[in-house]
Amino acid sequence: SFAAHTADILLGKYTYQGEENKELKAGIRAMSNNLDVVIKSFEADIAYAFDTVFGQCDEWVTVDQVWPTTFRLASILSSRPFLGRELSREPKWFAAMTDYVQSLSSCVGSLRPVPAIIRFFFESRIPRIKNLVKTRDHMEDMMMPIIQDHLNRYIATGRESKSRRTATISDDGGELLDWMIPEYPNPNAKKLARDEITIILESVMNISSGLSHLMYNIAKYSEYQDPLREEYQEVMKTTNGLSKAALFNMKKMDSFMKETHRLSPPSLMAIMRKVIDPRGMQLSVGPRIPCGTLCAVSADRVNMSPDFYPEPNKFDGYRFYRMRQERGEEFRHQLVSTSDSEINFSIGGRACPGRIFFSALEKVVLCHLLTQYDVRVKP
Repeated sequence: SFAAHTADILLGKYTYQGEENKELKAGIRAMSNNLDVVIKSFEADIAYAFDTVFGQCDEWVTVDQVWPTTFRLASILSSRPFLGRELSREPKWFAAMTDYVQSLSSCVGSLRPVPAIIRFFFESRIPRIKNLVKTRDHMEDMMMPIIQDHLNRYIATGRESKSRRTATISDDGGELLDWMIPEYPNPNAKKLARDEITIILESVMNISSGLSHLMYNIAKYSEYQDPLREEYQEVMKTTNGLSKAALFNMKKMDSFMKETHRLSPPSLMAIMRKVIDPRGMQLSVGPRIPCGTLCAVSADRVNMSPDFYPEPNKFDGYRFYRMRQERGEEFRHQLVSTSDSEINFSIGGRACPGRIFFSALEKVVLCHLLTQYDVRVKP
């Protein structure tokens, strides 16, 4: 179980991370199935997000710390489709998110050395845990009026069936909240707020990490900038704005992003699981793994394997683009693809359901970055 693994590592009792939640998973799938709405939501605020983070760049601007910069970008863009434009732009919301992430990390660091059987004794005495709970409650308080408003509208419409609901872009945002609510048999604002915190933080953390590496590589390997811009311009000649189809046709850009993820994956470990069957898990070869064991696969061993990738230590932004030119390979080797040689998002039916959301936002940001800015390594 991936959820059990996450709950164990991130102490889910205190952080909510790793809770088994089929409703949330269904909501993420609905979000992925309505990717055009997600993309339009990103596109609506992309200029504002860049102006907020970088300011007016009439001259060269030095970015001394890349991750805090991309964290701010991801915070604005990820929050809008879930919570609406007003809260996504609220400085207090960003401050709370930043505080929560920092508190979560320090909370895990403080409690992990403590034996699980006596953690209850310390949970109310460690200041970092108190701050985590306080920040989480503050975030829920800010979210509650928005969630309650969407929930009231859902109830007022007579609880329409999911098959009849239509996702549309709005000026206020919060479109994806409307898609999550019908997945809950008995939706309530408190539960929705808790799940919203989980998914928004997960998306912000993953997206900010991915964008950081993309910004480094687009600056370091500047020879890719003009070809990627040209591809964007060619695709946009045949489409009315960004869309799922438009992003799919930006194959060189997708390849550049996937190569970045190959060399700088979201985590050094992949396919992380915890054995929850009391009988343990019998491997096809080897011993039986006892119940309670944490398992994972080295992402580096796969990503850097010469059996899969010739010259694995070399950054080749067109590596996957060339692979997709082969007959029968057109729909494989995408950033979101999973296989025995592509495990960053896990594999098979248990692959990360949010990867489509993450990759779409990263690509929208990269499109804006390339078309509106020049990027280089500071001389």
